[in-house]
Amino acid sequence: GIDFFFYEMDVWFLTSPKELIADYHHHHSDKNNPHDMLLSAHTKDPQSVNIGVYSVSSNQRTIEFFQLCIQMTRESPATHDQWIMSQLLLLAWTIHQNGSPGVQFNRMWYPPPQHNPPSMKFP
Repeated sequence: GIDFFFYEMDVWFLTSPKELIADYHHHHSDKNNPHDMLLSAHTKDPQSVNIGVYSVSSNQRTIEFFQLCIQMTRESPATHDQWIMSQLLLLAWTIHQNGSPGVQFNRMWYPPPQHNPPSMKFP
């Protein structure tokens, strides 16, 4: 896999984010608490993922995550990509916390995905 930094064309940086990204991924990460994805949030709702800016370290978890994003996009092509990423992050957190996926995706999926929820080997 490849580590990457993504930002949309409508994002402007007043200073370089390079130091922040390096610090997040490398200096505060360990095997028990890997910092493998750094995502931005909406200003009015910091709990809501905004995929306009994100940085990813390639590993089993992030490769599986983006493979599932692509799968869900194919299965539910009219669903907003930001919603897909948000729901898959919530699914990974739920599996990590509870050991099981919990409930199926039911809101804002057009059409609902065939694999609902998808299985995750590396939440």
